[in-house]
Amino acid sequence: LISKLNTITADASTVTMAFSSTAPSSSEQANSTAIMYIDTADAGKLKLQSKNSSGTVVTYILSTT
Repeated sequence: LISKLNTITADASTVTMAFSSTAPSSSEQANSTAIMYIDTADAGKLKLQSKNSSGTVVTYILSTT
């Protein structure tokens, strides 16, 4: 369900993901999807923006500790 990951690299012990550094445009996001990104405008917080089947957008700040 994650619709906008730039790259994913995986090996036996690690997974590396490169995320967008800006908030996604909710008007361009399809319903029933989620987008993870690093918000450089908000102290580099890891965020997830979800859009449900009826078009309601919610943004969550994910803990990085």
